[in-house]
Amino acid sequence: MALQLETIALPHPVTTLSGEFDTYRAKELRATLKHAKALCSTTIDFSNVTFMDASSLGCLAGWRAGMSGESVRFVGVRPHIARLFRMVGFDKIFAISEQAA
Repeated sequence: MALQLETIALPHPVTTLSGEFDTYRAKELRATLKHAKALCSTTIDFSNVTFMDASSLGCLAGWRAGMSGESVRFVGVRPHIARLFRMVGFDKIFAISEQAA
């Protein structure tokens, strides 16, 4: 599945990710997150994400480090990915919800 960037008519743009994120897709993920930052999108929809590895987590952490104090929300996070996010401490730097946007 391909990455998808979608702007929805909400108070803030929502970036939607889809598919599996591993080492081979890290560059694509970084580019999408860079584009999201340019749009001031601080909500990332993970509803269609089925897998993430350490390289993807690194991309997300690096993206967060580049945000200047904005609150960043991850929505639609599947339970197994939410558990991974909690294990690495992402729940301390991101607002994580299993509910969709």
